[in-house]
Parts: sequence; structure tokens; C-alpha cells
Amino acid sequence: MKNAFLQYDACAVTNPVSLERLQPIWSDTATDTKAQKNAKKEKRDRSFKLYGSNRPFVNEHWEVLKRVNGGTLLLCPICGLKPCSEMDHYMPRSLFHEYSSHASNLIPLCHNCNQDKHDYWLNRKGKRYFFNAFFDHLPAKIIDCDIYISHGFPQARIDVCAGLDAARYYDAVVLRTIKKLKLIDRFQAAADASMRSEIMRLKADFLVQATAYHRDRKAFWTSRMKSYNEYVAHPEHFNFIEVEIYRALSASKEMKNWVECSAEFLK
Repeated sequence: MKNAFLQYDACAVTNPVSLERLQPIWSDTATDTKAQKNAKKEKRDRSFKLYGSNRPFVNEHWEVLKRVNGGTLLLCPICGLKPCSEMDHYMPRSLFHEYSSHASNLIPLCHNCNQDKHDYWLNRKGKRYFFNAFFDHLPAKIIDCDIYISHGFPQARIDVCAGLDAARYYDAVVLRTIKKLKLIDRFQAAADASMRSEIMRLKADFLVQATAYHRDRKAFWTSRMKSYNEYVAHPEHFNFIEVEIYRALSASKEMKNWVECSAEFLK
């Protein structure tokens, strides 16, 4: 197992990361005798059972990651929307028993991402389905957000970032992750909820502050754009979907016109 861990670490720090090169070390072969198969099975079973969610090394791993994160709540590194609640085996435990207890293979995820990731590993072309939150170099931007008006009210549309290029190694890993886990649907649902809340907040704030702004909707919107830019500059208080929405709102002519000119804003 020590050699297996060293092989894992060696593949993890290559550029690009080459974990897909690893093969299970105790796989049966056509030439194995019954005794050899039994010996391999015993090793697989023993290594598989080394992991347990309440084992001290797992709890210590959680604590180390929290400290690295400044002691704050860990957000799921795949969806970025929910707190981490479960430890995922990046290379599936059912396939790679030897990495059941390897800290580098244990990545905290939210329940939904962990369940949806399941035991998927490589696609038919031998490419990894999912990016690795410890070792892969993620692109700076993975989604695009634009604002449009539908049925008289602003909406946010979320899509895969147009700048992602499947010909680039890490972009391709991200694109496969998004597709396999249907993340755009989840991002869109989060954006819809955020937009509903923001529209209600905008309208309520204007009613409360109407006197201060002399009912000047243009002045109100100018002030709100400054707030959005502050949110984008200090994103630590928001999830990344909210940050993208604030960035899109501050740049949106449609949103500006809706606040400053539409009758629906005052309803």
C-alpha cells in the first residue's frame, strides 16, 4: 500500500495531473491461481475496511482541511453551493481498494455531488469524468451569466462559460464534470432562487428608501450598482452563483432599464 500511495502522489503532482494512469494493484488476472486470487481478495477486503467515517484519521483530515480554509465552513468544491457533509473517495473505493484510507484520495463533498458522482471514474476514452479539488488547476471562470427580461421581470440565464475549450486539458475535465453531474441545471435553480430574492429586495429597498432618493430610480440604481461591485470585489460572503449574478446585474442594460423605467418595478 505504501508503494501505491507513492504512485498516487507521483501522478497527482504531474502537469497535467495523470491519475488516470493508475491501475488497481490487486486486480485478478487470467493467469492467477485460486490461491493468488484469494490472496488478492484478502488484501482488497482489508484495505477497503480501513476506511470508516468515524475513524480518527478521517476526523483529523476534516480538521486539517478546515484549518487550511481558515476555520470556516467548507463549501462543496464541485457545485460550490452547499456545505461539505461527506467524504468522497475521488478514485472510487469499489475500484481502488488500496486508496480507501489515502488522505489525498479523500475529498469532502456535499451529499448531492457525492451521490451523483457514485463510482464513475473514467469514460470510454479513458478520460477522468471529474476534476480533482486537491490537484487539478481549475480555470478562473466556469459559467457565464446574463440578464434578460421575461414576462416583465428580470431573469438570470446560466450557461457553461464560452471561454472553456475542450482542447485544453483542465477545461475538458471541468466540462466533463459539469455534463456528468448536470451541474448547469443545479446552477440555474440556484440562480432562479437568488434572482427572486434580489428582485423582492430591490423593490422593498426602493419603497423604504424612496424619500432618501427623492423617488429618483436612476439614483437608486446607481447606488445599487456600487453595492453589487462591492459584493464582487469581496465575494467571501456569497456563493459563486450569487457573485456571477451581481457581476451580470451591474453590467446589464436590461436590468438598468427595468429599475429606472419599467412599471413592473413599482408594482
